[in-house]
Formats: sequence, structure tokens, C-alpha cells
Amino acid sequence: MKKIFITIIAFSVLFLPAFLYAAQNQQGIHDPGTGLENPELQTEEGRSLKQGQDSSGQAVMRRSQVAESVQAMERVATNNQGIGEQIRVIAQNQNRVQEEAEEVLGAAKKRGGLTRFFIGPDYKKLNTTEEKLNEHLQNVNELKELRKEIQQLSDQEVIDEQVEAMENIVDEMRGEVVNERKRFSLFGWLLKLFN
Repeated sequence: MKKIFITIIAFSVLFLPAFLYAAQNQQGIHDPGTGLENPELQTEEGRSLKQGQDSSGQAVMRRSQVAESVQAMERVATNNQGIGEQIRVIAQNQNRVQEEAEEVLGAAKKRGGLTRFFIGPDYKKLNTTEEKLNEHLQNVNELKELRKEIQQLSDQEVIDEQVEAMENIVDEMRGEVVNERKRFSLFGWLLKLFN
């Protein structure tokens, strides 16, 4: 038993610096542009992303999309007096929830390399992000219900577009949360038990 303990300590002392170095300097195949000659990547919407664009750039794009959706929903709300106020409230909620979700997800991603290597991502903040994304989807479901009461076909189409945009944003952010949870850490499994 004593020999096993000494072997584990010796192994840790010898190889831990190499693991730390690798963890800090990793560039995996999933990083944008890795292994590509052209560092510009195309998104599904046709916008190009520069290689190495960080998640804050994605957050800014998502916030912009939500702001555009809110403006579109405000126009629909103005055209539909009966349910317009409900649409306006949902639009404002979407904007607020998006801001909160981006803020919490950004904070979770800012955890330092060594800390992340040893104890993993900030699971509490990732859980809070998931809660915000669920709020997002509740608002989207309410908007789908209100869409049934809209008379004008053009306004229905605008709502459909905004619902799709919001669902895409939620899917994208959920993907980021999943990726954060999958990152390797030595003792992250232990923290998962407590969270």
C-alpha cells in the first residue's frame, strides 16, 4: 500500500507539469479554423467569422440578433392591439433573459486555465445559464401561443421568424454549455457530485 502511494506521488510530481503545459497550450480540432488554410469560417447565416474569434464575439452577435427580434416583435405588438401588450412583455423578457444568460455564461468561461484544469468549469454558473435558457424557451412557447391569435399573415410570419431565431440562439448557447461541461479536469468529477 505504501509503495502504491509513493508511486502515485512520484508520478504526479514528474508528469503534472507536462499535463499543465498541455492543458494551457492546447489547440484542438474543434477550435475555429484549426487546420484550415482559410481562417475565415462561414456561419449558417452566411456571416464570416475570423479564426480565433472568441466567445465574446459570438455573444455580441447573439445580443444583436435578440435586439433585432425584439424590435420586430415590437412592430407586431403595435399592429395587434388586443395581444400587443403581451407580445411586448415577452419581447422585453427575451431581451432581459438573453443579457442575463450571456453574462453568466461569459463568467463561467472566464475561469482560469489552471483552475479549470484542476476543478473544471464553474458548474454553478453553467446551471444558472441552463435555467436562463429554459426561461428563454418558456417565453418562446408563450409567443407561439399568442401567434395563433394574430390575424395578419405577415405578422404571423414575423413571429415565426423570431421564434426560430430565438430557438437557434438557445441551441447555440446550450452547445456552449455542453462544451464547457465536457472539458477535461482532474477533480471536476468531484465537484459535479456536489453540484
